[in-house]
Amino acid sequence: MEYSEAIGFGIGIVVITSMVVIYDLWRIYTIRRDIPLLGKLDNGGFAWQTSLEEEVVRDIPGVITIGVMMALPWFLSAESGTPTWLVVLFDVLLFLHVIGMLLPKRYAITKTHLFVDGHILPWSALKMSTRKSKNRIILQRKGWWIFAPLSLGGTLVDLSLARAFIIDISHNSADE
Repeated sequence: MEYSEAIGFGIGIVVITSMVVIYDLWRIYTIRRDIPLLGKLDNGGFAWQTSLEEEVVRDIPGVITIGVMMALPWFLSAESGTPTWLVVLFDVLLFLHVIGMLLPKRYAITKTHLFVDGHILPWSALKMSTRKSKNRIILQRKGWWIFAPLSLGGTLVDLSLARAFIIDISHNSADE
């Protein structure tokens, strides 16, 4: 790859990565506005907040994946002619993303939606995963096969309450 092509391609990757990182951090920051209260909600839902330790348990597969994503460009940069400063910038952005992944988060379950990672997902787009874990609840985004597991972190008490709400919601939606 020509040096100018490598720079253009690298800058494109860095711009896209920075947009994803900034958006995710912004959504995590603003979720407190969407979930101002914790515990049982007036609408019959439930909200809780995690700790750093619970987020590590929840996101360890993602952290390992990002670690690999941070390492691979170093092996390929010499061959592709990518400047070192672009690889460093890419790694800094991915490191910021890991920090965002590990920040304590707020979650909420309502009859119609799941609030997770700063995003609001309708239950119609989710299903329970066949994988079981006592330290997290694993949901699957419909239509994404194995590529989009969505895990929920929290204390064992919070997760057991959340699991009960999810089962209740899924039974009620099956009855309708």
